[in-house]
Amino acid sequence: IADGTKLERVVAVGEIGLDYYRKFGDRDSQVELFIRQLDLAGRLNLPVIIHNRDAGADVLEILRERLPARGGILHCYSEDAGYAQRALELNLWISFAGNVTYRNARNLQDTAKAIPLERMLIESEAPFMVPASHRGKRNKPAYLVETAAYLAEVREMPVEELSEILYANSCTVFGIPQ
Repeated sequence: IADGTKLERVVAVGEIGLDYYRKFGDRDSQVELFIRQLDLAGRLNLPVIIHNRDAGADVLEILRERLPARGGILHCYSEDAGYAQRALELNLWISFAGNVTYRNARNLQDTAKAIPLERMLIESEAPFMVPASHRGKRNKPAYLVETAAYLAEVREMPVEELSEILYANSCTVFGIPQ
């Protein structure tokens, strides 16, 4: 991983994190690897892209102690607004995928309304988490515009304005000049 970060186009370490749903290994091993990857990102001065599935409390506890100075992104966000607030206090961005458009995703929609725009990102999460209008199909990056449009509607603002903010946020978190 460290050798790969020498490439100019590498702007973050990830996706790293904890997944207690799929049982990709025992919890202790996952935690140990997560901590090692966070420490590596800190040494490399890179932000992290964080995977959290059914491990929210452990993820936040570890990040309180180990989050690199450049912060990170909670990708494919799936927690509630209270969790988001605690994450924002740690220098994290919240990234929404197509699942925010689902009818039953009220907690995600409430979170999207509540967080500061300057900490919001979006992602395709392709081939998974397809926006509601394409359910049953394979997700693709082209559908990202629908997630942006949906979030603009939730935030009651023009999609063009939200898109500019999301672009600026991406540049900020990844250290890319605008």
